[in-house]
Amino acid sequence: MIAIMMIYTMILKLSIRGDCDDGKSAQSCALEDFLGSDGVNNLLSFYSIGPLKRALYPDEGSSKSRIFDNDEFIDLIRRVQIPYYEEARQYFNKGEVVEYYSDNHEYAPYLPHILKKIIEDNQTT
Repeated sequence: MIAIMMIYTMILKLSIRGDCDDGKSAQSCALEDFLGSDGVNNLLSFYSIGPLKRALYPDEGSSKSRIFDNDEFIDLIRRVQIPYYEEARQYFNKGEVVEYYSDNHEYAPYLPHILKKIIEDNQTT
């Protein structure tokens, strides 16, 4: 949970004042550290240390996940990795959106072209 809170704090700080390094934490990351394929790798390391580290440290148990809430963590990954997700997520609780996409596969509503449609269909003119 600490890792998620640190990342969420980082994103909030970036969106408010453009800076995430307030000197209060021993660890600090820029938003760019979570973008692209290197960013996915960085994010996944919070979830699992991976097979190489497990081979190096077999006595430390399984994956050493630092994630408390999987749904929040996946939401974070989608926010920084999937185009249009951040803007579309404000509409996810709207009844019309929920109803329209209720029959889709679990992944379909989060495809970039679907997210773009959600945004376009819900923007006020």
